[in-house]
Amino acid sequence: MSLSNEAPTNTSFSWSALFKLLKEYYIDSEDRSRAWAYLLGILICTIISSLLIVAISWCSAAFITALTAKMLVPFLYSLLNFAVVKSGIIAFSSLKDYLSTKLSVLWRNWLTKKTLKQYLEGENNFVDLKYFSEEIDNVPQRIQEDIKRLLILLFF
Repeated sequence: MSLSNEAPTNTSFSWSALFKLLKEYYIDSEDRSRAWAYLLGILICTIISSLLIVAISWCSAAFITALTAKMLVPFLYSLLNFAVVKSGIIAFSSLKDYLSTKLSVLWRNWLTKKTLKQYLEGENNFVDLKYFSEEIDNVPQRIQEDIKRLLILLFF
């Protein structure tokens, strides 16, 4: 067994395992209320950002019309509208990214604790692996890094 930092090439994806993890986290965990709040916030920010992107086309049309007609007041008004809508897009996109990161960290902490608890309890205590092989140096850290890779694949 190779313990390199490269991702395994022979991986099989299990939708049932993913849905089981999602169910455990979003329905059964203690963090479910915060997770649902973050998820709802991400959804709302995505919808608002999409609506604002559509509004940009209306602002652009008004801007071009005022520019073509050489009217100063409608031009300045459309410029202000454009700036407000663009600021809203930036704000809601940034908030969505923030909430996604918070949800990712929250889920990663939960999954790390859950996995370490499974591996450190019971008859198959994997802390004793370091006594059998000198190649394995820090099992909890390796578990944490594997969970980090999994969540990067899921969230990005």
